[in-house]
Amino acid sequence: MKLRTYRITMQFLIFVSLNLGLIISFHGFPLPVFYCHACPFATALCPLGAMEYAVIVSPILILYIFGVLSLFGGTFGRATCGWACPIGALQDLIGKKAKYRDVKKLRPFRYVKYILLVLTLILSYLLSEKVFCDYCPIGFLTGTIPTLIIMPGFVEPLEPFFIIKIILTFGFFILVLSIVRGWCKYICPIGAQLSLFNKISLVKITYDESKCSFCYMCRRVCPMGIDPMRETDSPECIRCGRCVEICPQKALKFELRKPYVR
Repeated sequence: MKLRTYRITMQFLIFVSLNLGLIISFHGFPLPVFYCHACPFATALCPLGAMEYAVIVSPILILYIFGVLSLFGGTFGRATCGWACPIGALQDLIGKKAKYRDVKKLRPFRYVKYILLVLTLILSYLLSEKVFCDYCPIGFLTGTIPTLIIMPGFVEPLEPFFIIKIILTFGFFILVLSIVRGWCKYICPIGAQLSLFNKISLVKITYDESKCSFCYMCRRVCPMGIDPMRETDSPECIRCGRCVEICPQKALKFELRKPYVR
């Protein structure tokens, strides 16, 4: 079975498991994916929304949420972005015809997601409001729209946040239809946090130069616009495995990181 088949199967199973809320009546565990826990079907907490709530109510709680994300990040790095996140899967689905895989002039904007993460937590603490959730286009897609469908009238369509979310949601689609994985590259605060673990995560991608024919096919298929021959531990790598699968010489492969010994 090809890695692509494994990846799509995993993305599907995760999506289904995230939408069993009406059956198993549980949604108190933060998972390292972007999916709004305001969705009536949700079984898990959005980790960013949970962190916003934590800094408002009990900053100690953020240690628990950060600990959960650290467990996933320390094990898989950003692999959950490539294999589990429903918004990543949505981008893979609708972004196949995106015009740009990478835009060099926009590379500095990849730091925006880190700035958003820090500002979100600071402003949430100072304003006692879940500031990112108030405007989140992903929340609109996965939370507001399902709520409107099954509980009409529960959300007031004319409220300011609703209008702004519609505009930002259009912006989201323009971004991901123009640039492959544009949300992951420039905006996602959860991806920003998970990326901090890429250099130390247990699961990694290794490159064996002695096997490489320098065909550069791995560069051409990377959705994050990095060079797998030089940047296997890049914070931008989502461990999707496209480079591993396409390499004709098997110079790239998944491995477990070996402990450093002097």
